[in-house]
Amino acid sequence: MTLGEGRLRLAQRALQPVAGRPDEGTAEAALPAADWSGTATLTFGAGFNGRIEDPMLLAGTDPATLDDPEALLAAGRVRAWWDFSIGIGGDGITDRGPAALHGTLRNLPTRAMRGSRWTGTEHAWRHAPRHYAAIHFHEDDLADCGWETAFTVPIPADMPSGVYGVRLRGADGAATAEDIIPFYVLPPKGTVRAPIAFLASTFTYQVYANHQRGNLDDAFRRRIAEWGAYPHSPDEHSNSPTAPTTPTPTAAASASARGSGRS
Repeated sequence: MTLGEGRLRLAQRALQPVAGRPDEGTAEAALPAADWSGTATLTFGAGFNGRIEDPMLLAGTDPATLDDPEALLAAGRVRAWWDFSIGIGGDGITDRGPAALHGTLRNLPTRAMRGSRWTGTEHAWRHAPRHYAAIHFHEDDLADCGWETAFTVPIPADMPSGVYGVRLRGADGAATAEDIIPFYVLPPKGTVRAPIAFLASTFTYQVYANHQRGNLDDAFRRRIAEWGAYPHSPDEHSNSPTAPTTPTPTAAASASARGSGRS
C-alpha cells in the first residue's frame, strides 16, 4: 500500500499464482485532505479474520516490495517494521524500525503461523522463525475480558483436599438461574493426607467443556429435565473452542481457563 500525491495505491500479489484464479491486481483511489501530524494509535487485526505478516511503514512513495525487508532497513527507507517472527512465545510485537514502536497483542491471536517465506523445509518455528512470521487474527479471539474480581473464596489451611463447588444464583427473568463452578483443593505441598491420589484431568475439561457433540435431540432434553441435570449444552451455541463454525472456522490450537486460541 502506497500513499503519495494525494492518492492511495494498493497492490496484491499471489505467493503462488494459480491459473484461472484472479488473486492479483492493483487499485487506486483519491484521498481526502488530512493532517497526518501528531501522535496516533496503530492497531493491527481489529475485527479482521486472517493472517498478517511484516506490516511496515516506508519513507517516500517509490514502489517497493517486501521480498527483502532487511535491504529496505539497511537503505534507510524503513520508518517502522513490526517483525512478528520476534518473540513468538510471548504477546509482545517488536518494531525493528528506528523509532522502536513496540506493541502488545490482545486476546491471544495465534502466532507462529506459516508466512510468505515458509518453504516446508522446517516444521519447528524455533528453528526458522522467519518462516512462521505471520499472526492469524480472529474477530472472536478472547484471552481475558479484564473483568474486575467479583468475589473471592478463602481456603482454610486445614480444609480437606477434594473437589468443591461455588454455587452461583441469579435472577433470569421470572426464574432463578443457578450454576456451580468446580475447583480443587490440594493438600499442602510435600504432605500426604490420604492413601489414594486422585488425578483430575483438568486439561481435558478445559478443551472439551464446550465441545459440540451434536446429540442434543428431544430425547436428550427430556432426560435432562427428568433427571434435573445441568440444562445447558454447547450444541445450543453457534461456536465452540474445539470445533468453531462461525465466524472463523479454524480449529483450536490452545485452551486455558480464560479461552481458546485457533490456528
